[in-house]
Amino acid sequence: MPRYEIFPYSIEKLKELFSTKSRATSALVKLKHHIGYFEDYFKELKAKSILIENEYVDRDFLDDFCGYYIRCFADYERKCKRFHFFDIEITDEEFVSLLKGNEGRLSKDSLQKAYLGFFSHKTTSSDNNRENMLKNISFGW
Repeated sequence: MPRYEIFPYSIEKLKELFSTKSRATSALVKLKHHIGYFEDYFKELKAKSILIENEYVDRDFLDDFCGYYIRCFADYERKCKRFHFFDIEITDEEFVSLLKGNEGRLSKDSLQKAYLGFFSHKTTSSDNNRENMLKNISFGW
Protein backbone atom coordinates (compact mmCIF):
# COMPACT_ATOMS: atom_id res chain seq x y z
CA MET A 1 0.00 0.00 0.00
CA PRO A 2 1.40 3.44 -0.88
CA ARG A 3 2.26 5.78 1.99
CA TYR A 4 -0.17 8.35 0.62
CA GLU A 5 -2.79 8.69 -2.10
CA ILE A 6 -4.29 11.77 -3.75
CA PHE A 7 -7.85 11.97 -5.10
CA PRO A 8 -10.03 14.69 -6.60
CA TYR A 9 -12.65 15.63 -4.02
CA SER A 10 -16.32 14.78 -4.42
CA ILE A 11 -18.80 13.60 -1.80
CA GLU A 12 -19.16 10.34 -3.73
CA LYS A 13 -15.38 9.81 -3.65
CA LEU A 14 -15.33 10.58 0.09
CA LYS A 15 -18.08 8.00 0.73
CA GLU A 16 -16.18 5.44 -1.33
CA LEU A 17 -12.97 6.12 0.60
CA PHE A 18 -14.74 5.85 3.95
CA SER A 19 -15.83 2.38 2.91
CA THR A 20 -12.66 1.14 1.22
CA LYS A 21 -10.38 2.47 3.97
CA SER A 22 -12.26 0.73 6.81
CA ARG A 23 -14.50 -2.22 7.63
CA ALA A 24 -17.67 -0.24 6.87
CA THR A 25 -19.85 -1.22 3.92
CA SER A 26 -20.88 1.44 1.42
CA ALA A 27 -24.51 0.97 2.54
CA LEU A 28 -23.53 1.69 6.15
CA VAL A 29 -21.46 4.73 5.15
CA LYS A 30 -24.49 6.24 3.37
CA LEU A 31 -26.51 5.95 6.60
CA LYS A 32 -24.00 7.92 8.68
CA HIS A 33 -25.21 11.38 9.72
CA HIS A 34 -21.82 13.01 9.35
CA ILE A 35 -21.88 12.39 5.58
CA GLY A 36 -24.50 15.13 5.15
CA TYR A 37 -22.46 17.46 7.32
CA PHE A 38 -19.27 16.77 5.35
CA GLU A 39 -21.12 17.30 2.08
CA ASP A 40 -22.30 20.80 3.14
CA TYR A 41 -19.03 21.62 4.86
CA PHE A 42 -16.71 20.76 1.97
CA LYS A 43 -19.07 22.32 -0.57
CA GLU A 44 -18.90 25.60 1.39
CA LEU A 45 -15.10 25.42 1.53
CA LYS A 46 -14.84 24.41 -2.15
CA ALA A 47 -12.71 21.33 -1.46
CA LYS A 48 -10.94 20.02 -4.55
CA SER A 49 -8.44 17.42 -3.32
CA ILE A 50 -8.07 14.71 -0.72
CA LEU A 51 -4.66 13.44 0.37
CA ILE A 52 -4.70 10.28 2.49
CA GLU A 53 -1.84 9.13 4.69
CA ASN A 54 -2.40 5.37 4.69
CA GLU A 55 -0.35 4.48 7.77
CA TYR A 56 -0.87 7.24 10.28
CA VAL A 57 -0.04 6.63 13.94
CA ASP A 58 -2.70 8.33 16.08
CA ARG A 59 -2.16 8.31 19.83
CA ASP A 60 -5.89 8.17 20.68
CA PHE A 61 -6.42 5.35 18.22
CA LEU A 62 -3.53 3.40 19.76
CA ASP A 63 -5.13 3.81 23.19
CA ASP A 64 -8.37 2.32 21.81
CA PHE A 65 -6.43 -0.40 20.03
CA CYS A 66 -4.50 -1.42 23.15
CA GLY A 67 -7.60 -1.28 25.32
CA TYR A 68 -9.81 -3.40 23.10
CA TYR A 69 -8.72 -4.50 19.62
CA ILE A 70 -5.44 -6.13 20.66
CA ARG A 71 -7.49 -8.69 22.64
CA CYS A 72 -9.66 -9.67 19.69
CA PHE A 73 -8.95 -12.69 17.55
CA ALA A 74 -9.63 -10.81 14.31
CA ASP A 75 -6.71 -9.03 12.69
CA TYR A 76 -7.09 -5.27 12.97
CA GLU A 77 -4.75 -2.65 11.58
CA ARG A 78 -2.79 -0.82 14.28
CA LYS A 79 -2.59 2.34 12.24
CA CYS A 80 -5.36 4.57 11.02
CA LYS A 81 -5.71 6.79 7.96
CA ARG A 82 -5.43 10.56 8.00
CA PHE A 83 -7.49 12.45 5.42
CA HIS A 84 -6.23 15.92 4.44
CA PHE A 85 -8.36 18.34 2.39
CA PHE A 86 -7.32 21.17 0.06
CA ASP A 87 -9.18 23.80 -1.96
CA ILE A 88 -6.87 23.39 -4.96
CA GLU A 89 -6.40 20.50 -7.35
CA ILE A 90 -3.29 18.49 -6.55
CA THR A 91 -1.76 15.81 -8.73
CA ASP A 92 0.52 13.06 -7.56
CA GLU A 93 3.27 14.30 -9.89
CA GLU A 94 3.10 17.84 -8.47
CA PHE A 95 3.14 16.57 -4.91
CA VAL A 96 6.14 14.28 -5.50
CA SER A 97 7.96 17.17 -7.18
CA LEU A 98 7.25 19.40 -4.18
CA LEU A 99 8.50 16.70 -1.79
CA LYS A 100 11.73 16.62 -3.80
CA GLY A 101 12.10 20.39 -3.31
CA ASN A 102 10.91 21.49 -6.76
CA GLU A 103 8.25 24.15 -6.57
CA GLY A 104 6.12 24.71 -9.64
CA ARG A 105 2.41 25.48 -9.71
CA LEU A 106 2.33 23.69 -6.36
CA SER A 107 4.52 25.36 -3.76
CA LYS A 108 4.80 25.11 0.02
CA ASP A 109 2.95 28.43 0.32
CA SER A 110 0.15 27.49 -2.07
CA LEU A 111 -0.30 24.14 -0.30
CA GLN A 112 -0.48 25.82 3.13
CA LYS A 113 -2.97 28.44 1.89
CA ALA A 114 -5.13 25.74 0.29
CA TYR A 115 -5.15 23.50 3.38
CA LEU A 116 -8.64 22.97 4.80
CA GLY A 117 -7.71 20.56 7.57
CA PHE A 118 -7.64 16.88 8.42
CA PHE A 119 -9.32 14.11 10.31
CA SER A 120 -8.15 10.68 11.44
CA HIS A 121 -10.16 7.74 10.13
CA LYS A 122 -10.25 4.49 12.10
CA THR A 123 -9.96 1.31 10.07
CA THR A 124 -11.32 -1.01 12.76
CA SER A 125 -15.05 -0.34 12.76
CA SER A 126 -17.91 1.57 11.21
CA ASP A 127 -17.53 4.36 13.81
CA ASN A 128 -14.63 5.75 11.87
CA ASN A 129 -13.90 9.43 12.25
CA ARG A 130 -11.84 10.51 15.20
CA GLU A 131 -9.58 13.44 15.86
CA ASN A 132 -10.08 16.32 13.47
CA MET A 133 -8.84 19.80 12.82
CA LEU A 134 -10.93 21.43 10.11
CA LYS A 135 -11.11 25.03 9.01
CA ASN A 136 -13.89 27.02 10.70
CA ILE A 137 -16.72 28.27 8.55
CA SER A 138 -19.94 30.15 9.19
CA PHE A 139 -23.12 28.77 7.70
CA GLY A 140 -24.86 32.06 8.51
CA TRP A 141 -26.80 30.74 11.49
